Amino acid sequence: MIKNIYVSIEDQSFQIEVSEMEHPVQSMFHVAFDYGYENIFYKSVDHGDWIEQDIGQTSIATCIGNIIEQHYQLEDWEKPLTYVEADSNYGLLNFYYYKFKSSGFSLYEIYALNKRYMFSIVSLQNKAWELHKMPGSYWNYPEYFVEIIPEIIVRENL
Repeated sequence: MIKNIYVSIEDQSFQIEVSEMEHPVQSMFHVAFDYGYENIFYKSVDHGDWIEQDIGQTSIATCIGNIIEQHYQLEDWEKPLTYVEADSNYGLLNFYYYKFKSSGFSLYEIYALNKRYMFSIVSLQNKAWELHKMPGSYWNYPEYFVEIIPEIIVRENL
């Protein structure tokens, strides 16, 4: 659902167009400002702060997040993320993960350094991995992450 909202941020008033992006793991919104700026804003699953895509935790992200929370009913994800920094054939790789068990399998939700969800992987009993790319994740990341991250999880015994 798209909502047009009048806001005042840092003593300036303007209109924003807020579009909720259906996402399987994070609360995520596309926000277009009436002066031409637009970006994706999403809520971090581990601490609940709002993040402006490719910029980070900004005062505008906090303000926009507060406005969004007044106009939308949001899921409360709260998942403790674990940070990983590891060497790979592609150089130093940084990511976050959330590990949980389901039906006896270890599942990992993989997040980029900016705490944006990338994909999920499942450790199968025969030491193989099953990849789950969620429809609606709206983000491209280097494909080698899919190959390297399971190797790092095994190597680092995560």
